[in-house]
Amino acid sequence: MSPKTALLILADGAEEMEAVITADVLRRGGVEVTYAGLNGAGPVTCARKTVITPDRALKDVQSTTFDAVILPGGQPGSNTLAG
Repeated sequence: MSPKTALLILADGAEEMEAVITADVLRRGGVEVTYAGLNGAGPVTCARKTVITPDRALKDVQSTTFDAVILPGGQPGSNTLAG
């Protein structure tokens, strides 16, 4: 049986705790987590100025099926995701 997969979409201003802790807990449970940058694969600056480099750009995984999609909150990250 193949492992479950999750896509965690990172946008500038995301709450870093929601992004990092969520990915950590899922990985401990055997889920393969992919960080995808909303605006590309370059570094994302989170709400408290922590910088996370995504694994991939969102546009590069749009044709991939994931078991879960996670959108970390935080301000202004939520507004960035909303467009």
